[in-house]
Amino acid sequence: MTNTAKPTRQSNVELLRIVCMIMIMSHHFIVHTMDSFSALPMATRVFNALCYVAVNCYVLISGYFRIKLSWKRLFYYVFFCVFYALAINAANRLVAGGSIGRTLIYESLFVFTHTPSWYESLFVFTHNPSWWFITIYLALMLMSPVLNAGIESLARKKMAWALAAALMVDVYLGWWAKADNGYSLIHFIIMYYIGAFLSKGDVLDDFLPTSRHAKRSLLLVVYAGAMVLWNWLVAVSPTYGRGDGDGYVTYNDPLVILGSTAFFALFLTFDFRSRIVNFAAKSVLAAYLLQEGIRGVYPWFEQHLMHSDPYLNILITLATGTIFVIVAIGIDQLRSAAYQAATALFSVVKKHKR
Repeated sequence: MTNTAKPTRQSNVELLRIVCMIMIMSHHFIVHTMDSFSALPMATRVFNALCYVAVNCYVLISGYFRIKLSWKRLFYYVFFCVFYALAINAANRLVAGGSIGRTLIYESLFVFTHTPSWYESLFVFTHNPSWWFITIYLALMLMSPVLNAGIESLARKKMAWALAAALMVDVYLGWWAKADNGYSLIHFIIMYYIGAFLSKGDVLDDFLPTSRHAKRSLLLVVYAGAMVLWNWLVAVSPTYGRGDGDGYVTYNDPLVILGSTAFFALFLTFDFRSRIVNFAAKSVLAAYLLQEGIRGVYPWFEQHLMHSDPYLNILITLATGTIFVIVAIGIDQLRSAAYQAATALFSVVKKHKR
């Protein structure tokens, strides 16, 4: 497997990971508790739209830094996902069948339509549709050596033409023709290439030769404008909404791609270093796995936290998402300790065999 030079991690982009995970948590708390998109208050819909760029941004980050595939990195990712699949399964079985019984905790948090078997938890990449992101991202990881070779071989101008052609496929044939909704490897590859394109030289300065403050203002306007316009078009135009009528199913919508790229580029305009941010960013994926693994958290959230005031709901959703991410980062230290123990054991076994 390839293992080329790795760019220095930037805390501004690592902060984006954390912000995006909070946005994903907030988005999930909204869409998994709503009756229909059209029934949501306008303020909630706009907030949800602003959060919708997060998944694309995660792939943009991977493209910007490149995935440096190695056996160790692959094992780390698989261990990360399988650890949480097994842990959630064990917690569900313990609470459901143990002495605790069907307490309020079980009824509120561990409500599964289907309790996965240990086999399904072990092979989580093929047996858990709720974790669709990790499956596609695994495929992206496996494809990364080929993708990186193509990226490094192309000059920026040729890469721009290749991206234009790829976006035509992704947007026109995928989104407009309804052949794909963006939950796919092809869309992830294209977002990966966009992130890589932005890492080539001073692309942002060449496209926006203005002061840093002006760049931030313009990118913020593009991001917010694209997502508010997208939200409005989905709401008023059945033709524009390419999904099931509620609209929130298309990551390859051109406005979503534009908004995601602008939001990602906005964070590129910042420059700072923070060990705390870098440390926390390594664990934020745990929040997604826990939230989507413990699906009963959604009816609990709707029953105990949702309010009639849409603006208060936005604050509650944002605060809950933030707390969820912070708690998940703390929980992930157990997974980190387990990973270190596993790698240490592997090293001992490897030395013994020699």
